[in-house]
Amino acid sequence: MADEYKRRNADITNLKCAGFEVDMVDNRLQEFSVKFHGPRGTNYEGGVWSVNVFLASDYPVMYPILQFSDKIYHPNISYATGTVCVNVLRQAWKNGHDLKLLFGTFLPQLLKEPNVDRPFNLEAANLMKNDPSAYEQKVRDETEEHAKPAAVNAAAEETAESTD
Repeated sequence: MADEYKRRNADITNLKCAGFEVDMVDNRLQEFSVKFHGPRGTNYEGGVWSVNVFLASDYPVMYPILQFSDKIYHPNISYATGTVCVNVLRQAWKNGHDLKLLFGTFLPQLLKEPNVDRPFNLEAANLMKNDPSAYEQKVRDETEEHAKPAAVNAAAEETAESTD
């Protein structure tokens, strides 16, 4: 148990040192959120999302569950819940991977190159396959509406007000 705690703590510390903003949930190492910036050179560029991270008890053997709090339009992410497709995570995750790799490499790569053969958002996958320019515009529009810093801050304030 102590080794698992050390590993989780080290991974979260490394994520912070890499420049990611991490907000802990009740100071538990199993659940926290990370501010994620859309990759440069993509239609997600300029967007900022809050991504909830849930670590299984057997992390890092088991991959984390990722859930975008803010809407994101992508073939491998549920538009309704923000959950990243587990099949995509399972395929990519290897024992020994860490959160820095997940947020610094895997997630940006997933946004750059969606897997349309295993979609979680069928509408987005079909639009990407059948009308790439309309897909790109939809991504830009959704990013502008839901993931710009002002939109994210407004959503956070609204959530805080509703829980008061």
